[in-house]
Amino acid sequence: MSAIEPPPSNTEAALKDAYLTLKNSKERPGKKEQTFDNLANAVSSAETSPSLVFLNNFYTANSALIGSAAAGFASLDNKTIDAAITGFSESVKVVMDGLDALGAVHPFVGVAVIAFKLVVTLDLTRRGNNQKVLAVKVQMQQMMCTLFQLRRIQDPEEIGPDGTVLKDRMQPLMEQIARDIKECGSACDVYLKKSFIAKTLKSKIYEGRLAGYASKFIDYRDQLDKALTVHIALGVDAANLKLDSQSSQLDSIEEKLDILTDVFRRLDTPREKEVMEFIEESGGPNAIVERNDLVLALVDKSGETLSNLSNKARSGGKSELDSVREKLQKEVAEDLDAVLKQNFALFDRKLEIQNRNIMDAVKKEGQYIVSALSAGSHDRIRDTDLQNLWREMGWKGSVKARHFVLALRDYFTDQFSINTPHPSDLIIQIPTPETAVNPDNQLMRLTASKPILHQDLWALQYINVSHLNAILEAIDDDGTGFISIKEANTFANERPRGWGLLTWIAFWSKGWESSLADYKNRIILILQEMDRLHHDILADNTCLTDLYLSDSTILGTHLVLKSTDVGQESDLVAPELLSITREYTTAEEERLKLNLESIGYDLDTPGTVTLITGPGRIERYLFPLLFLVLKRHLEAFYYARRHIVSDDEFSRMTTSLNSIFDVVRQRIDSLRAIYKQVHMDSSSVLKSFSLGMFYDYSTHDFDADTGYGYGPEPSLIMSWEDTSTTKNEATESAIIESPESAKPLFSSESPGQINALQELVEWPCHSFDTDPYTGRMDGFWTGHLWITKGDTPAPFLLFGLAQLKLIFDPENEQALRGHFITYLAKQEVQGRRRMVDGVEEFDVLLPFDIDVLSIRLVGKFVTESETLEGGWLMFVRKDEAKKGYDEHPFSLYPPLPVQPAAPTEPENADTPKPADNAESKPVQLPRLSKFIFRRTPTEVGGFCRLPEDGMQHDAKSRWRFLRDAVLHLVRSQLWSQSLIRAWCADRHKFLDLYTIDRLQGYEFSLPNPLGPDELPAFHDLRYRLPPSNINPSVASATWTLDRMSFHYSIGCDGCEQSVLDVNFTCLTCIDPEMSNSFDFCPQCIDKPAERDGTIHTVDHTLIKCRRYTQPYTMSWQIREARSMTERLKKALIEASTSNSSDNNLGLGNAQVVSSEKRSELQCSFCTKPVTVPCWACITCAPDILICEDCEKKGASLLETPPAGISHRIDHPLIRLHNLLPERFEQEKVDATVARIDDMETFVGKKVAELDTRIANLESTIEAKLASFESLLKKIALQLDVPQED
Repeated sequence: MSAIEPPPSNTEAALKDAYLTLKNSKERPGKKEQTFDNLANAVSSAETSPSLVFLNNFYTANSALIGSAAAGFASLDNKTIDAAITGFSESVKVVMDGLDALGAVHPFVGVAVIAFKLVVTLDLTRRGNNQKVLAVKVQMQQMMCTLFQLRRIQDPEEIGPDGTVLKDRMQPLMEQIARDIKECGSACDVYLKKSFIAKTLKSKIYEGRLAGYASKFIDYRDQLDKALTVHIALGVDAANLKLDSQSSQLDSIEEKLDILTDVFRRLDTPREKEVMEFIEESGGPNAIVERNDLVLALVDKSGETLSNLSNKARSGGKSELDSVREKLQKEVAEDLDAVLKQNFALFDRKLEIQNRNIMDAVKKEGQYIVSALSAGSHDRIRDTDLQNLWREMGWKGSVKARHFVLALRDYFTDQFSINTPHPSDLIIQIPTPETAVNPDNQLMRLTASKPILHQDLWALQYINVSHLNAILEAIDDDGTGFISIKEANTFANERPRGWGLLTWIAFWSKGWESSLADYKNRIILILQEMDRLHHDILADNTCLTDLYLSDSTILGTHLVLKSTDVGQESDLVAPELLSITREYTTAEEERLKLNLESIGYDLDTPGTVTLITGPGRIERYLFPLLFLVLKRHLEAFYYARRHIVSDDEFSRMTTSLNSIFDVVRQRIDSLRAIYKQVHMDSSSVLKSFSLGMFYDYSTHDFDADTGYGYGPEPSLIMSWEDTSTTKNEATESAIIESPESAKPLFSSESPGQINALQELVEWPCHSFDTDPYTGRMDGFWTGHLWITKGDTPAPFLLFGLAQLKLIFDPENEQALRGHFITYLAKQEVQGRRRMVDGVEEFDVLLPFDIDVLSIRLVGKFVTESETLEGGWLMFVRKDEAKKGYDEHPFSLYPPLPVQPAAPTEPENADTPKPADNAESKPVQLPRLSKFIFRRTPTEVGGFCRLPEDGMQHDAKSRWRFLRDAVLHLVRSQLWSQSLIRAWCADRHKFLDLYTIDRLQGYEFSLPNPLGPDELPAFHDLRYRLPPSNINPSVASATWTLDRMSFHYSIGCDGCEQSVLDVNFTCLTCIDPEMSNSFDFCPQCIDKPAERDGTIHTVDHTLIKCRRYTQPYTMSWQIREARSMTERLKKALIEASTSNSSDNNLGLGNAQVVSSEKRSELQCSFCTKPVTVPCWACITCAPDILICEDCEKKGASLLETPPAGISHRIDHPLIRLHNLLPERFEQEKVDATVARIDDMETFVGKKVAELDTRIANLESTIEAKLASFESLLKKIALQLDVPQED
């Protein structure tokens, strides 16, 4: 058969005119025409697939909502933008349902539809979704709505006018769209996880990236429209005509994209606008993070707090402000592309879990399909038993929860009593498009409910009044006290496959409580194991584990466990119930474990927690989720005993726990809102809700009580006893299968390992052979930066011995580059040079990465002595340094304005003149901050003294340098042992002094601070030690200091400095809630103190702790210490009174003390009898006593104590100061005494002010008298009056 030729162009034009005429015709067809059209439509419908019919019917029914979604931001006015964003959550559900129907007709769109659904549904439940993210999602939804044009095409294999199959045309584009949708979702996920300050600081970067994805979606919409137009139109030419007609519309859309940032600006909140204006006025993000005052102002304007933003693991005890600034510096410097790449892997795994959850929900829904032709409220119930009950009781849309449970028991009781089995099968019609259009379609037979068998009779005993609340909470999802049809269906739908309704109800009445009791026991055992292990953690990991265990998330876990009231009567539970409980909990645990392993246990947000648990209330999954997460965290503790972990290992573990409790807080807030609506007291209801699980957590004020919060009673971690069948037999293998093969969660790297050899190889150095005298400025230099002596005995060295390498830029002869090297770091430099009056001058800028400061060096090259000499200036802001470098070159200070000199004042030669032209005036050297660099190699650079220390360019100075330098070089070449020993000693001494200097900078109380003897030694070592020799060691010491464990947030009440390694806590002065105590450093234990009306005296008993005391051990430790104090004092009094010759106390009558008793009161290290003052270990049993002499000698610090003694270094000790009886009550200051002290202080202050005023008055009078006398002398000279001697 020959091909049909296309009609000529005039014929095609005529057809188009006829089509337009018919289209615009207003006449209605006649009856015969209508009958013919109906028959034609019927034939067409019979040939059309049911899926396409269902799609078109769905689109027609929801055309208005889909149309608004397809319109997106039709205009950029605030009303339209707000309507599109606020209506997104409603419209996107309809759009997703429509896309599902579209995917049934055209499967090739499934890859993009699935990606769209997963990304959108993942964020729909996120609390407080960001409006800017929703704006991007609106653009994404608008793109997806373009696919609804495919509803006009029935066959995905249809060939277009250009010969291309529809599926082949669209498939590559769909895959590309799916990939970008996922990447956009990951970018939005990163953006939403950032803090408000972080998002605002980098708003241009984040919003630019989000706008880029929105631009891609517009481009995809254009491409989809073009591809579908080609396929749907009459031909390619007609498609091109249509696209040409749309060019103006596309141009306008691109214009809207160009101003998408304007959409973001319209969505800015007042707080965001204020903060962004402040950032702009302050010079941008980089300028903000360089200054503490600007960071503090930013935090204040943002509404955040330093305590919430700061990193609790502040290295070396840094302040909260410094911690926040460093955190923001990292945030600003963060590479967004690298972050997005890293997050995409985790986000992709989240999408897999979300897809799995959706598929599970679809399967469960498929188990309970009912006929769409049924009528009445009861017919909306999916479960057969519930449907029958609902029909018999005549309930409508909802029923009181109590009535529902009681009726449910009567219903099942009747079923057993009449012995009438329920039908096991029901004939149910599936409401699909096929059954709607095909009357011959067979009906599917599904099991609607497991039949009630007599073997389920055991479950009936659990549907009674005693378990009423448990059943109500399981079904009444919103807690309103009414059971709706939706809640009944949800409850029945959630039961495991094959379970009957009666069995499911029995599980929630008692089985769930039984499972919580088991999980509670296992979680506490994990926490106890963590507490045991953290004493054996590597020293470099101790800080991380301390902060993990002291975090509020561990306190939150304790509060939830403590308030959950679960019974221990497992023997009273029916064996059938125990069996199904184990079956259900095992299945749920495996499901949660699979999801957690999919994302590597990284619960970065509350949304991730909800994703892991799936639909349902958090109280159902909280205990198994905590158990699995904490069990995995326990592996990190085992790993940390043998390996150094990364800095963020335990902090990310804390973030995971915090995400879980964020969901808990959201649930508590939701319950409170519900109870408020129904006029119920939330506090009283939460006492019994879910066995009281949330009560203690909801009443605890985490904001006010940031320190101790476990109360006066011993915590569960310290007092719990194993309730499992293998009681007190839990070993490492009982919790973790193979502790020796434990792995970290997030990183297996070993930070802190510094390759000193590689550092030395790569470190630049030079010698006389490699850098001879050249007469030029470029090359290596060795020297110092210092501040002149003034009133100090020695000049202040800025860095110590330093190296400077200058390189001439081959492309610009006036430009300099190179690097500046100190014992702290190696920095790249930039600079410039010039010639003025035959002298070569330079101006170099040194930006330091180790801190926010920058340094400028301005000086000249002295050819006679082959030195670089000049002055330096430090800037606390890099932008200020760069501004000065650009605006006034070759001058450390801006030029002074030119002012005419006063004619009556003689010109002072010492006064510096303002620079008229910085380009031609010679460099003026400052008097205070100086530097000098020589060609001397670094290994002998320390033998060159500073000019003001006597190192002049005379023969004597040069001979002295030559003598010392040559001797050192010869000894180096001979590998002199004395030189090596001296170098090692200098290096160790420098590190010790450097560590003390750092700790002093953090305001720690130290037993040996740098004093008049140590400061000159530290100055000398910094002056002469080469940077290459000590930099690796300094880097290692700095890393160790950053990981140093100390007594966090504890200050000494004696000297008000931070406590470093040993803390003394007063047993008497601690308040009843164990939340406020007197703490002292070792230097202040013999000092009295007073605070808030409480008096501490030196005779109070103290606890000595060498390691940070975890909050959960505090109450147990105080209770044990007080009990031991009373017991030991009583025993010591009895021992002292038994022998009158040794009785120096004069207490009581002599008593006979057995030899066994005497041996118990001997020092465990020297075996001498113990007398006060003495020490005793709180942990060890039997008692370990230490006399004062042995403790001063450090006996308790022995790595290997004597045989038979299990005492450890980190065990807390009590110090018995005397044998006086202890009251353990706070001593309050007498009100009258306090008032007199205040008056004395006030009078003393006034007297001091009066003395100051009198002294000032005397000075003023003397000055006036001196001026008057000088005036009289001048008058006498003018009058030629002779002067008297």
